[in-house]
Amino acid sequence: MIDTATRLRNGALQCIRARGLAATTSRHITAAAGVNLAGITYHFGSKDQLVGEALLGAIRDGLEPTLAILRRDIDPLQRMLAAFSTLEDAFEASSELLPIYVEALAHARHSSELRAGLTALFDDIHSLLRDQIADLKQRALLPEWVDPTAMASLHLAVADGLAVNANLNGRDPRAAARQFVALLAGASTATLPTEPSPNLRPKRAPERANPSRVRRQT
Repeated sequence: MIDTATRLRNGALQCIRARGLAATTSRHITAAAGVNLAGITYHFGSKDQLVGEALLGAIRDGLEPTLAILRRDIDPLQRMLAAFSTLEDAFEASSELLPIYVEALAHARHSSELRAGLTALFDDIHSLLRDQIADLKQRALLPEWVDPTAMASLHLAVADGLAVNANLNGRDPRAAARQFVALLAGASTATLPTEPSPNLRPKRAPERANPSRVRRQT
């Protein structure tokens, strides 16, 4: 039998998916969970606390298979490819997680508990990605110009962007994710220029004549 707190978390997620966070009330949640209204205060203290725990739990559950792959002690290239494959499976099996993820990012501004939980989760993901990229670099599978810390941040930023866009336009983010992986793989043969190409340097605009100077000369 599912305990009351779990029913409330599930009810909150159900309402957020159907109505959006802004339109979800405590009565909506308790009706979906089949729980008395006082259950929210008893188990969580407030609706915001309940929503924060529900959102964070859903995101952790959705990302855990990918994190488990990144923690495995296997060949780093195989580990990275397996992690992306697992993430693709998560997108396919749980497309409902995308609106939950976007709602969580927006709600984190107003919930210190959710913000702290998401920060800890993202820090964990960033550390795993950074170590993974550093391992690939050490094995000469990535060039010297790759900065593991910055590249890990770029991975997270791309993932956030894909999630937001998929939530807005409904497009499958997996094809774009594969393109990003291909770009990273291509970095093994790329070199970073130390100076911009002459063709890319901004051209100076021609100096305009000073009208007062022209008048004095005439």
